[in-house]
Amino acid sequence: MTNEVMANFNMKGGKGKLAFTKLHLFTVVTESVQRTTEEIEANIAAAVAFCLKYAPNSVGGGRKKTFIKDFFEIAF
Repeated sequence: MTNEVMANFNMKGGKGKLAFTKLHLFTVVTESVQRTTEEIEANIAAAVAFCLKYAPNSVGGGRKKTFIKDFFEIAF
């Protein structure tokens, strides 16, 4: 999935975006990761949410925002 496409999604929908969790693709990703690792669904969802959150700031995402500022707000 390209950054441009991911920029139109978040996990739950809202704020003008579509809900990624309602797509069959979310189930496919979750089950694929669980089959190859022992990861729980909550951790997989958190990783997907992180990717979706920063997709607009990535190449082809369409929006530039201070990644470092957001990173430190999350991490600390």
